[in-house]
Amino acid sequence: MTSLVQGMAFDPPRRGPPLQQEDREDDEARALSQAWLESRLRGLSQDDFGGGVRIFSTSDLEAPEAFRDVWHVISRGDVSNGPPLISDEDSAKLQTILVFCNPNQVSEVQRLCDVITNIDVTSSDAPPMFWVPHSVAPDKRGHTDLMRADQVNDILTRGLDGIVSGEPAGLRLSMAVRMKIKKSATIPEKLNDMLTEARNRGQYGQYLQRCAHATLWDYVRARLAPDIPAVDHTLEPGDPQQVPGYIVGNKLGQGSFGAVYKLTERPETGNSVEVVKAVPTEGITRIKDLMYMNRMIRVMNMLSDEQGRHPNIIRLHRTYHTPTHILFRMEYGGPENLYKRLRDRQTLQAENARPLSLDKVVTIITQAVDLVWHLHTVVHVCQRDIKPENIMVNETPESITIKLTDFDLAVSFEDEGKMCSSPCGTLPFAAPEVLLDSPYDVCLADIWSLGVVFAEVLCGVRVVELAIEHAGLQVRPLGVNTALAECIRTFFRMPAAAARLLEERCRPELRPLQPLGGAVLARTLTVDPARRMDADGVRSVVEQGLAPLALGPAAPGR
Repeated sequence: MTSLVQGMAFDPPRRGPPLQQEDREDDEARALSQAWLESRLRGLSQDDFGGGVRIFSTSDLEAPEAFRDVWHVISRGDVSNGPPLISDEDSAKLQTILVFCNPNQVSEVQRLCDVITNIDVTSSDAPPMFWVPHSVAPDKRGHTDLMRADQVNDILTRGLDGIVSGEPAGLRLSMAVRMKIKKSATIPEKLNDMLTEARNRGQYGQYLQRCAHATLWDYVRARLAPDIPAVDHTLEPGDPQQVPGYIVGNKLGQGSFGAVYKLTERPETGNSVEVVKAVPTEGITRIKDLMYMNRMIRVMNMLSDEQGRHPNIIRLHRTYHTPTHILFRMEYGGPENLYKRLRDRQTLQAENARPLSLDKVVTIITQAVDLVWHLHTVVHVCQRDIKPENIMVNETPESITIKLTDFDLAVSFEDEGKMCSSPCGTLPFAAPEVLLDSPYDVCLADIWSLGVVFAEVLCGVRVVELAIEHAGLQVRPLGVNTALAECIRTFFRMPAAAARLLEERCRPELRPLQPLGGAVLARTLTVDPARRMDADGVRSVVEQGLAPLALGPAAPGR
């Protein structure tokens, strides 16, 4: 028997006292395995395996004559971290590596793993390596196979290229090995073909995306969405760093459609305070979405011209179209939204408390009512997502100003009519019929939203949700939005529900506004749209309710 590769030595013949029973059994098993090996390789030569073969055995099996110069025994010691079993020079000459290992002997399987690890780590370009399971002749096998599927999978993942299963002998063995070699040789070519095909598909997919993008943003935009400007290739692609006359500063917020950044002025632009909203065009892939974008720009342009502008509505100054984004340069509404301002008002920490005086609350109410009246009666627009998060606040110790923003869902009912069937908005500010009925009146849906904002200004954030929970109404598993809308409708169908909500939850410092609040909520938070006030009615009720209080202007000037 030859010595191990790179200095590894085989076990010397046993010498010593008479053999015990266990030793006799081991010798008998080894003899049976040796006999089966000789039978399997009888009549074969190295050329029958394609030439250039190296064979390792994990047990003390003596090589048949034809394989002595390529046969190496790994019967003891840890070779996983030892000297290389295969040198790079050998790797270039070899066509395959075979490892004869008994799958029913745990120690041999471990040595198989060690051989695989050694060759995989130390040889940079090893030939394909196959496990040749070897035990005893079929008529001598009386044991049960100890190998499990998870063990086989573990061995295969270590770097083994395959298993010559079934313990074939003679010509069957040589043919099985050569088939494995042939199949292994085709794998790199197949992988290369697959990678090439995947690369070509990816490039073709990118080409189709570019075609679709160009069709949507050039042809369809010009035909169906003319309010969206054409791409200005003088503007840099990617997240905006600057717009003409301005440098883009810190991000102020991130919405579902885009991010809002503060604009740092350049000397030539004057002292106006502005922001830019950046909407990525890659997310707009449907004609319907493009038309929504066009509608939003048209509405914001209407609200920014001389006839349509209002001091409590964010003004759009200009729209830009970069290769990757739509940029909206807009008026700066303030450092926080109304939701944050109302939440800070009710903080329990005295040092962080930010109370809102009665005068400032009156100002918020009158400005909110007046801007909705302006939208509905002057420019014939419905915002469709009125909520504290979309109302910006700019406050000084003496005054407070709000501005409505985010017209992504807005519609001009002069163009499209008052009836709509698409659900939108945010519960509980979205009227129940928006999610539960179709079609619905967009103006009356806005009035509901205004009523919920009114309730939160007088009582606190999440007042409607808290009242529903207190009433013991359970959200049924019908889908979160639909179930919550059902609960809201059920709650406000209760007799005098809005009046009780205000009676139980109105903030103490705002009790003087409770009669006005009751009158407004009773006619805005009614689930029957036919009984809900319009913008003229709300404005009239607020003017009449504030007049006796003499707290501020009944209706703010524009």
